[in-house]
Amino acid sequence: MTSRQLNSVDPLPSHRTRVNRTAGRLALMLTAAILMLGIFSPCRAAQLPEDPMPPRPVYDGASPLPRRAPAAQPETPPTAEAPAPDEIPTWSRLVFQSARNNTDWDLYLADGNGNNQSHLLNWSNSNEIHPRLNRGATQVAFASNRSGNDFEVFVLAVGSPTLLQLTDNSADDVYPAWSPDNRKIAFQSYRDGQAEVYVMNADGTGQTRLTFSPDYDGQPTWSPDGGVIAFVSSRSGRSKIWLMDANGDNQRRLPSEAFGAHPAWSPDGGKIAYDANPGSNWSSVWVMNADGSNQQQIFASGGTFTDGIRPTWSADGRYVAFTRVEWEWYQNAWYWTNAFLDAWDSANPDQFVRLSANGADWYPDWATTDVAPPTSTLQPLPAVSTGPVRLNWTGTDSGPAGVGSFDFQVSTSPSGPWADGGTNVAGPTGLYPGRGGTTYYFRVRARDPAGNIEPWPA
Repeated sequence: MTSRQLNSVDPLPSHRTRVNRTAGRLALMLTAAILMLGIFSPCRAAQLPEDPMPPRPVYDGASPLPRRAPAAQPETPPTAEAPAPDEIPTWSRLVFQSARNNTDWDLYLADGNGNNQSHLLNWSNSNEIHPRLNRGATQVAFASNRSGNDFEVFVLAVGSPTLLQLTDNSADDVYPAWSPDNRKIAFQSYRDGQAEVYVMNADGTGQTRLTFSPDYDGQPTWSPDGGVIAFVSSRSGRSKIWLMDANGDNQRRLPSEAFGAHPAWSPDGGKIAYDANPGSNWSSVWVMNADGSNQQQIFASGGTFTDGIRPTWSADGRYVAFTRVEWEWYQNAWYWTNAFLDAWDSANPDQFVRLSANGADWYPDWATTDVAPPTSTLQPLPAVSTGPVRLNWTGTDSGPAGVGSFDFQVSTSPSGPWADGGTNVAGPTGLYPGRGGTTYYFRVRARDPAGNIEPWPA
């Protein structure tokens, strides 16, 4: 018999299939998994060179994906030094699920750079998965099977025992995602016999189905302006990243990589990160423009038994964090051994920083704690100017992110209509070419790195 312990901790559930619901079902699925993967004996045997290794199992939750617990602390070193406090915004928080106790999934909360990790929720004999912070990082939505065999969506107030169960039915409700205004939550539900995307109010009322395909639809996430939901669908064959309006209209497929999953919008709404498995057995992390153009692979395993999954953006849009999962082929079966929270630095594309080196952490989610928009003041203009017209403005921010940039608009009438003159203009000035003999009216607004935008002045 082997002296190393195996523990069945599985990052369930995903879009491939549903979660086991009863002990009988679990036993049947375990038997099937054993037959499929060739685990005929607990005794250790040398792998024959000609034995083919089947593809690494997907995270389906229906068959156990056991972890081969390391004998000691993970020996894999961080891929870079821990980020300095000023590199990752201090005005952000990080939430994730962890299998540190080797029996079930618990939730943890940390500073944005991974420091000061604390046990957010620890329910015995239940799994808490897919945590998502709201904007402001005051609440966490997640899925849990604490109330029975099925997963339901819950919301927990950070720093408070206040807990609200939002769904209650005989099917799995998973992958909750907050709308930017914190008023709604999109989620994936199996209540229709297959995975579909639903949306509900933040108190659980008004649960409404948005997708109606017989194929898989799930893993929703909102655009920063709240107008669009990205999701995963297999209706075109291999799973891809799709978009739809927030009310479910105008569903369309993006030209993403094959077997795409876990989309995540950048804070400015211009990009989407996701993981995909376009041509190997191992998932990699990709970034594309929000229209599907300019596909860029930012993490690949490089031939090692490693996955990169479930990306999330830092509050300022500089970093993309993800789960780096390491696998081991042991006794003719796959086991995951370590799972780290790493982050790709877009300012240094060859560099990764490690947010958590515990070795049992999955599914990170970043959120800003700064929700206060900055304010701006446009300085008076002379009655007559030569072109181009130089605009001068100032800005202040009551939140910790500080003022980032400015937008200005122009009109030939004091009541509009308004046309964009400049967007994301850095610094205290802007130029508008103008045309001789024309009277112009201008207005300005400020943005901060946390994605807060000042309303246009009346």
